[in-house]
Amino acid sequence: METFRRLIEAYPQAAKEKDAQGRLPLHYACGGVSYRADRPDNHDFVGELLKIYPEAAKILDKQKNLPLHYLFMPKHSVRCDYSGHEMYWFDG
Repeated sequence: METFRRLIEAYPQAAKEKDAQGRLPLHYACGGVSYRADRPDNHDFVGELLKIYPEAAKILDKQKNLPLHYLFMPKHSVRCDYSGHEMYWFDG
């Protein structure tokens, strides 16, 4: 999540960039959200992305999922393929 945060701080336009799966950073941020009290930064990051690009909440990825859907999916792993880099989030 920290890598996304740094990217968005350096290049806010990245909040509007889709990956090969049609996902925006908001899709991944929602997939990485944990409701554990020790990880409030994830909630803040979702909010930051929505301030930069509120329309992202309405954008479907190639699997026809909105970012909101990722909040309720099992949190096994979410793969990110921005710029050839892979990131994995695990919730457990």
